[in-house]
Amino acid sequence: MALIELLIRDAQAALVFNANPHVLPPVNQNVSVTDCRLVGPYKAAVELLGPVAEATFRRNRIADVTDGFLYKPTVPPSEVQVVLDGNTFWKVQRAAVYLAGLPRGDGASRFELTGNLFSRTGALVQADAQPPQLAAAREKLFPTPQGNVRDPQSKDGNVPVGAKEVAFDLPTDPADDGQFLRYPAGSPLAHAGPNGGPVGVPPE
Repeated sequence: MALIELLIRDAQAALVFNANPHVLPPVNQNVSVTDCRLVGPYKAAVELLGPVAEATFRRNRIADVTDGFLYKPTVPPSEVQVVLDGNTFWKVQRAAVYLAGLPRGDGASRFELTGNLFSRTGALVQADAQPPQLAAAREKLFPTPQGNVRDPQSKDGNVPVGAKEVAFDLPTDPADDGQFLRYPAGSPLAHAGPNGGPVGVPPE
């Protein structure tokens, strides 16, 4: 499934992933969400309520939310595989990625964060787990985040992702889609991402 250039506003959540146990396999898989605007107010832009395999979110603008991505624990824990590549987060009250519990371990679950831009984000990644459990799971759950950038108002949570701190401002008028949360073409952010490429959603 692919969602491209979609605008979703003013709902409990923009996207909810939940698997029907009567449908085989009972998993959301091969999902691509690209160049979309997930603009709240939302409690979460994306809720993960069941197994998700190979879901990729690329160049999306996520704004005015309590959480960007919210994983809610299941019994047994769900397998969750999510790639966050080149997204821009703005005005996130709690966390860009919030885990209310830990998903399935043993290397089956992972969140890959590459080239994302965080502005006015309470915590980049936060997990509700005991420190020993989190320490044991963190390396496999969040492998090699790279090229992420945050402003001084955004902070690491209890799962550090090594985002570089850079002072910057973004246009925040949602009525101007061409400029909303896009930095100018001459901004240093255009070369602050992985391999000297752009970070977050680049200018048009």
